[in-house]
Amino acid sequence: MSGTDLNPQEAELPSRCIGVTGHGKAPKLVKTGGKTGCYLTLSHRWGRDTYLCRTTQDNYDERLKGKGMGNLPQLFQDAILVAERLEIPYIWIDSICIIQPRDGEKQSSDWLAESTKMAKYYQGSLFTIAATSGSDFSGLFPERVVSERKIVRLPYRDAAGQQRGYFYLLYPLLDMEGEYQEAVHRSSLLTRGWVFQEWLLSRRVVCYTPIGTFFECQSSTPKTELGEAGSQDGGRNLILKQYFDFGRANDSLFWHEIVAAYSRLDLTDKGDRLKALSGVASEFYQLLRNKWAASAALPGQQRDNAPDRYISGIWQRDIHHGLLWKSADDQTSFPKSADFPTWSWASTQAQVIWRNTRGSCPKPRHPDLEIVRLRVGKLEEQRVPIPALGNDPLDVGKLVSGLEVNGITQRIRVGAVWNAAADIPDYYYDQRMPQPEESLGLHEPKIVRQIYHPSAPTIVCGWGSFEDSGFQPVLAFMGAEVMALLVSTIKKADGGLNAGYLTPWQPAYDVLFIRLAENNQYRRVGMGYLWGREMRKGFLDDPRRTLELI
Repeated sequence: MSGTDLNPQEAELPSRCIGVTGHGKAPKLVKTGGKTGCYLTLSHRWGRDTYLCRTTQDNYDERLKGKGMGNLPQLFQDAILVAERLEIPYIWIDSICIIQPRDGEKQSSDWLAESTKMAKYYQGSLFTIAATSGSDFSGLFPERVVSERKIVRLPYRDAAGQQRGYFYLLYPLLDMEGEYQEAVHRSSLLTRGWVFQEWLLSRRVVCYTPIGTFFECQSSTPKTELGEAGSQDGGRNLILKQYFDFGRANDSLFWHEIVAAYSRLDLTDKGDRLKALSGVASEFYQLLRNKWAASAALPGQQRDNAPDRYISGIWQRDIHHGLLWKSADDQTSFPKSADFPTWSWASTQAQVIWRNTRGSCPKPRHPDLEIVRLRVGKLEEQRVPIPALGNDPLDVGKLVSGLEVNGITQRIRVGAVWNAAADIPDYYYDQRMPQPEESLGLHEPKIVRQIYHPSAPTIVCGWGSFEDSGFQPVLAFMGAEVMALLVSTIKKADGGLNAGYLTPWQPAYDVLFIRLAENNQYRRVGMGYLWGREMRKGFLDDPRRTLELI
C-alpha cells in the first residue's frame, strides 16, 4: 500500500505455517521462519471450536510431528482444501500457527512476539480467505442461494454461416453493489478490530458468500466469480480496500479517516486498541518515509532527521490536529481505558472523529503547543527529550504515556447544552464559523456544551465536546470550571468587523480541556473551539507554562 514491491510467489514466510501436503495426508505445523515461498492467510472470527483446537505449549511439539491436527474446525479444513486445490504449499491461521496461552494464562510470549508480525503476514500472502459467511461449525462454503438469473442460449455460427454449437449469455447481477454490501460489508467479520488491518493490508481478498464468490483488491472495485464489477462511481459502497489509498497527498487527513473507520470496531481485549492497528501504522510510516526520502532530491529542500514519529496513535507532525479528536457520539458516555493516556484517542472505546476530515480544507492554523519531552512507560527516569528517542519511531511511540508540553492555559466555565442556532451571533453564523455538527462531521446536533469566560458569564465564547463521563450530567456540572490548553490559533477566522475588530477577521482557538490529576500532571476531559475578545485577552495575558498530559 505504501508503494513497496512484493512478490507473493517468493514472499518471506511466517515463523510457522500449516504445511498443505495433499494426497489425503493430514496437514502438519511447519517451522518456516527465514524461508521464502507462497502461502495463503485466513481471516476469521474466533469461535468455541477455534479456542479448543488452538496450539499451546502442551500440543506444540506433537503438531510439529504431524500429530494432533485431527480436531480442526470445518472452517479450517475448508481453507486448507482451497490451498490444496490451488497447489499452494502453505496456509497461515493465527490460532494454529501462533502458540496461544494455556487455560488461565492471559498471554503467551510467542503471541506477544508474533502479534506484532501478523499484519506483515497478511500483506505477504498470495491472498486472504475471508470467512465473511462461514463459521467454525458450518465451514467456509455456505449453502448457495438459488439464483433466479436467466441464462440465454444462442447458436454459434462460423464465418461461413454454419452452426457449430451454442454460446450462453447470463443475465447480469443488477444490484451487485447491494449484494456485496449485504454479504460482505455488513458481515459480522468486518465488525472486528483485528480484521481491519488484515483486510486493509492483504494484497487480495476472496470471500465465499451464499450468493457467490467475491474477489477484492486495491486496484479495482470488487468482482464476482463471473467477472461482474460494480461501477467505478459507486461512491463509498465498494471501497473497503480501494478507498484507503496510501498514495494520497494529504497524509494527516488520511490517517484520521483510517482511525475513524477503525475505532468503531470491536475488540475482545480493549488493551489491543493500538496493537491491532500497528501494522497499518507501520505501513503508513513507510509511506511517510518514502516521501521523506524523495524530498532529498529536491534542490534546496530542508528536511528533518526523521520523517515522523508515532506517539500512541498520533503522528508527531500532526500533533496540533491529532490531539483534537472527539467521540462521534456526544450522547453516550463511553468507558475510558487506563491502558492508554487520556490525550490519545485509544483511551476511549468510542468511535473517534476529527474536524474537517472531509470536505474543504480548514483555514491555516498557527501551532501554539510545544512538545518538550515524552514519558515512555510509567517510570519517571524514562523521560527523554524527543531528539534522544533513537531510530525506531514506531516502537518507542507505542510506549509513550506522557506528553510534557509548554503552552498557554486559561480557565473557562462550562455551560448548558450547545444550541448552534441560538448560541452563535449572526456575524459568526453568517461568516461560517465552524459549528460542532458541521465541522465534526455530524449530520445533526449532538450534546455539546456551551463555553463561557469567567469574566463574561452571559456571553457564549465557544463550544466544548467532553468525552469525560463527569461532564455528561448537564445540570450537575453547569458552571463548572476547567482549564483550556491552547493547541493552535486560527489567526484569520471570519467575523472580525462585526465583532469590533478593525480587520475582516479575528482569532479563534483550538483547545484541549484538561483537569489537574496530581503534581502538575493533567488529564484530558474534552476538546473545543473558542473565540471572542475575552478568550483572546485571556490567552494573551496568561504566561506560558510547562505541564504534563497523562
